[in-house]
Amino acid sequence: MSLLSRTVTTVIIVIGLIISVAHAGGKKGVKKKYNLVITNYTEENDVLVRPVMNVPASSIGQIGLTLNKPFNKVRALHGLIPGRRYHVSPDGRNDTVDLIVWKSNDYTRKKLAGWFLNEPPEIFPFRGGNISMPEDTLLFKDDSGRKNIILSFATHDLAPIDDLSTGRYACVTMGLAWFREENNKWVLKYFTPGIGCYGAFQSLPKLNLIKLGTNNYACYLLNSNGGPGQVYYSGLYVFAIVDGQVRIVLTEDAVERTNTMSSTWYPHLTTFKTKSDSVFRRLSLKLEGTFNRNIPNPEYDTTDSPIELAKAIIGRDSFDFRVTRCFEYRNGKYRKVSSRYKVK
Repeated sequence: MSLLSRTVTTVIIVIGLIISVAHAGGKKGVKKKYNLVITNYTEENDVLVRPVMNVPASSIGQIGLTLNKPFNKVRALHGLIPGRRYHVSPDGRNDTVDLIVWKSNDYTRKKLAGWFLNEPPEIFPFRGGNISMPEDTLLFKDDSGRKNIILSFATHDLAPIDDLSTGRYACVTMGLAWFREENNKWVLKYFTPGIGCYGAFQSLPKLNLIKLGTNNYACYLLNSNGGPGQVYYSGLYVFAIVDGQVRIVLTEDAVERTNTMSSTWYPHLTTFKTKSDSVFRRLSLKLEGTFNRNIPNPEYDTTDSPIELAKAIIGRDSFDFRVTRCFEYRNGKYRKVSSRYKVK
């Protein structure tokens, strides 16, 4: 299903809305008048394809970028990536979307981590052009009482709007930006325009917050996918600040199994309690579910279980279980150090 419906009407472009982006260090805001408001969008009159605005690498995600309150994720994304901004809305519908269209001739391109099925990893940013849109925001206070916001945003390669949010096995590039409240402003502290490719139908999964230790917060997502009518498996990805950079600190496959009448399980990620201060505490990943050897529809389903239950399933048709995996932080990554299980 496409992001916006195809309606055979006209395209109306209104040039006007002035966007001001204030930078750190007392610099004056830079006024930009190239915001475009598009109503009654049609693919036949797709104005996003050309021209694509080139954004110098030095202008992307400038640490220290300041934004006025209240926080607005569309304005924030435009400050992070000052490309050409669009507000797209088909006539008479509510599914409007805000986009930033851009390319960068001098930004260092790199292979993305994430979920690609059998496809090779994508190289980001895309040479022909990029379409970025804001997604989740996580607002929280740290141990020092400071307010923080983590913004996630999705970036597609350049394509007509109706081609966005399509493709069952198509992930989308996720970027992350971390702002902190200082002097009644939102100040950019950490940023990456593309940390990996996640999701299905080119849509990002929900972002979740977790506290790893004293004044150390992180976020994670569950990347779920599967064929129509088939089992869905989810992988876990945890993102944290390491040496001043946004990094992937934990990747764990098959932590969730759903969309099936046979074996299912669900994850619960927490940290172990400790008496002493620790920046990176041990992580506890619990998988709770039910093993069921009976398969109502074997054409589309198979039985399965977490690897720890290999011996427990011998000679048994069904039971409830809990698997607990422990991870320790070593050399910039969380690594599994132990696991145990309990069956009922």
